[in-house]
Amino acid sequence: MGYRIKYIDKSLVDMAAIKEFMSQYYESTWAEVAGNIERHIGFLRDIPHGFPLYPGSDTYRKLVSGDYAVLYKVFEQNQVVEIHAIWHGKMNVHEHIKMLPR
Repeated sequence: MGYRIKYIDKSLVDMAAIKEFMSQYYESTWAEVAGNIERHIGFLRDIPHGFPLYPGSDTYRKLVSGDYAVLYKVFEQNQVVEIHAIWHGKMNVHEHIKMLPR
């Protein structure tokens, strides 16, 4: 069955912001990017530890989907993967990760 994926509110806000930005240009681009991100996140059901810890973090792992980094935590006790943030790779992730819950 695998792990359950849970999107934290912050990650949903991130996806909405990405959609708003990309929709200014081409709606089909947004659909493709969102589909790729969701497909990659789907891998976490079966291989939640298959992606590295984010450098400098002992709790967040990083999955890369195209130009975007997905930061997530794995909770073994209830087999849940929590998606905490979805950021463009050009962002200063080191500064933004400080704002995420520990």
